[in-house]
Amino acid sequence: MPVITLSPTNSVLKDTFAYAVNPAGNYATDGSLYVGADNSGAYRSFLKFDFGLIPNNAIINSATLTLVQTGSSIPAITVEVHKITGDWVDTSVTWNAQPSFDSAIVASLYHSGSSTRQFDVKSLVQDWVNGVAPNYGFLLKGLSEALNAGFLTYGSANNGTVSNRPSLVIDYTIPTTGKKQVEYVGIGGAVEGSSVTSIQVPLPTGASAGDLLVVQLTPGAQPNELAGWTKYYVSSGSVTSVFYKFMTAGEVAPTFTFPTASFALARMSAFRNVKSVLSLNSTVFTSVTSIYPPQYTASLDDTMFVILNSINSNGTAATPPLGYQEIYDFPAGSFSRALQASYHYMHANRTQTTAEMTSTLGAAATSTSSLMVLEPKTNNPPTITLSSPADNQVLVEGNTYQITGTATDTNNGDVVTVKFKIDNGTSYNITAAVSDGTTPLNFSKTLTYLNNRLYDGETAITPILDDQVTHTLTVWAEDDKAGKGPDTTRNFTVLYNQPPQISGTDRDLGTLTTPPSIQYDVTDAEGYSFTITEAVDGNTIRAFPGVDGQQETLTISNDLWITLQPDVEHKITITATDQYNATSTRTITFKRAVDGIELATTSILPADAQPTRIILSLNATIPESANLNVQVCNNAHDPSPTWEDMTQSVINGRPYVFTNTTSTSGQWGIQFKISILPGA
Repeated sequence: MPVITLSPTNSVLKDTFAYAVNPAGNYATDGSLYVGADNSGAYRSFLKFDFGLIPNNAIINSATLTLVQTGSSIPAITVEVHKITGDWVDTSVTWNAQPSFDSAIVASLYHSGSSTRQFDVKSLVQDWVNGVAPNYGFLLKGLSEALNAGFLTYGSANNGTVSNRPSLVIDYTIPTTGKKQVEYVGIGGAVEGSSVTSIQVPLPTGASAGDLLVVQLTPGAQPNELAGWTKYYVSSGSVTSVFYKFMTAGEVAPTFTFPTASFALARMSAFRNVKSVLSLNSTVFTSVTSIYPPQYTASLDDTMFVILNSINSNGTAATPPLGYQEIYDFPAGSFSRALQASYHYMHANRTQTTAEMTSTLGAAATSTSSLMVLEPKTNNPPTITLSSPADNQVLVEGNTYQITGTATDTNNGDVVTVKFKIDNGTSYNITAAVSDGTTPLNFSKTLTYLNNRLYDGETAITPILDDQVTHTLTVWAEDDKAGKGPDTTRNFTVLYNQPPQISGTDRDLGTLTTPPSIQYDVTDAEGYSFTITEAVDGNTIRAFPGVDGQQETLTISNDLWITLQPDVEHKITITATDQYNATSTRTITFKRAVDGIELATTSILPADAQPTRIILSLNATIPESANLNVQVCNNAHDPSPTWEDMTQSVINGRPYVFTNTTSTSGQWGIQFKISILPGA
């Protein structure tokens, strides 16, 4: 994590103060900054640090504004730091012509006595380097600006004691993914030759495929072209060449050749996350101590200006402009040449004056100053527009939950993946497609609410969702360069499926001597279709589609009734199941009482002709008090057989003579019915 201390020694710092008592006065050259209020009026101070040494869009780990208090009055005061919101020129600021500022307090400190004061300004610096707000600097004012509220002084950039001057200490990190800034990587070893036809230039330490390689070369003769490299050559003044290319996998140190033997001096540097070289131009100077490249105005923010100086003077060092980070300053040892390079982050600035780009030489020399402007790759994360679902939707069993919309990525060629999650659960992909930089990418996903979960097809993608509480759908898009767009959310609730309701209550009917008949109806609150299943002791006697609210009657047939074991509990169940398997059951119990026996033949005994008599013997012990009744017919095939009482014949053990002589069906057959019931 690099830590950079911005101060008047390495950065452009403008500061001044304004005094209400002298509303037209300017104090840009003063050695102090005043804050607070004396017995005549209030003071305010203004500071702005150039951020050329700080990468745009870096992660700011900490940022501390350090001011040295050089004097104060009584009483002690609280000093506030505010964000300045308008541009200003230090030599033009007065009380009547001061820049606007945000009333929100960035930081504040209570001051008592003289000391070094440190203000935490991390959040504001982060906004500045991210381009969220333009860097117009800090305003310092007293919490109270009433007369005699108290005032103090800090050392300004013009203070005679260097250690009293303002500084801004910034600890930052360049992101490893989603970069939006050009990053300096490193340099290779310097090489030189006095009379050579070729020179091999070492690759920079740490360089990798995709990095921009820049070779600064000062030859005695114009170098030959080199395949894969772009050559820039200035033949007048201090002869200089710049070669550059994007590094490929397996790159080896290049060898540059000359048509005739010549002296040569070269060094290579590497820059990462470069999209293109926007400009490369030079200015030639003869016997001067100050040099600068030609002015250039970029068409976009966040470029990097790289100054490459070639100097015709042995051992003459060059001092880079304030706000430029020096890469190397390489005087040759055997002949009169030197190379120097430095870079500057431009942020929202798109141009610089010649004064801002001026390098100072140790001695007058003929020189060439070149400006290379590098455009960063800027991965703008994708964004989405969510067409559906609507917010605060209520889902009931069987509802679909439609997720539709479009994703947009302004970076041509990015692979965009649209994702979603429910609450804080697992994330799922909706779609993935390659962006052309302009055309929105459509996406769609249909979920279904079943059994208290959301399903994607047959796969449950949520656990059981709580009933009637707020759940959250989150949808976002990511690209293949670690860019993640903002989340879009929709809230929804679920209503659990209520099973069909069966009228009545669970109950016991007691002991019965005849089959029961149960009346009931079934309703479904959601209006879903349902089926009804009636059963006795788990054996289905009827299953059929139900009709909402219609009265139904469950009956037990005589044939079933006489099979039920007496004096044990039997169970009638009525079960209603809706189309989504929500089920309710009504349970009714009873016991069967036996107070007599009734028997009947289930099949007809065939007869070839009209039966005229019959004999029936009972192998049973019948109580004397019991009532025996035996019925018989000889025309059992008729729709209405003629039943005749042969009880007395059975008791006497005598044949019974049929009185019926008619068969409407034309067929003859015999059936019996026997009952033994308690007597009176």
